[in-house]
Amino acid sequence: MKHPVRAAWLASSALFLASPVRAQGVYWAWAFEPSVPLGPVRNAVSNASPAGASFGVRYLFERSWSLGIGGHWAEFAQNYSKATYAIEDGAITGAAYRRVWTVSLLAEAHVYLAPDETVSPYLGFGAGASWMKSEVLVTDLTIGDLVHGFAVSPEAGLVIAFDRDMLTPERSAMQSVVTGVRCTFSTAGSRDVSHTSFVGLTVGMLVY
Repeated sequence: MKHPVRAAWLASSALFLASPVRAQGVYWAWAFEPSVPLGPVRNAVSNASPAGASFGVRYLFERSWSLGIGGHWAEFAQNYSKATYAIEDGAITGAAYRRVWTVSLLAEAHVYLAPDETVSPYLGFGAGASWMKSEVLVTDLTIGDLVHGFAVSPEAGLVIAFDRDMLTPERSAMQSVVTGVRCTFSTAGSRDVSHTSFVGLTVGMLVY
């Protein structure tokens, strides 16, 4: 009886070793996201901003696509030597500081177009809730509105693996650098910022 059992064990082991490794699992993602304001946001701030970041978690299915949740933050600010800002009883003029910050919590899906390669293009899309606050400081008067809305965020870029196993290329990389471009559009708006939109550069990590 020992020989059939041993043969069966060896056969099952060989079958297991010959089967492709499935890359299902949880990946953590974080990134630095400098951004450029678009549309009505430029009514308040026209400068590009290095202040932006994201953090998320993704579940990878069959190496080629993932579903997850991501949180994103961006902030834009600018000083004006002289500006006129409308208020309820008229307008106020003087040196002004404008700031717009936005936070979003999105359900996200990503497709990896070449998961077996060291460099893989990807496409992504997110949708969910967003919050925006537009503030203005003129002389000693501070005015700010916190509003919420619905946001969508398409993105595209490259996933660059740096621990690809040459002996088992079917295994997904455990650590990758992610770089891409993300566009965010949100219905959250207030006063002269009627809605929120900006485009950002994504530079970050994807870690198992």
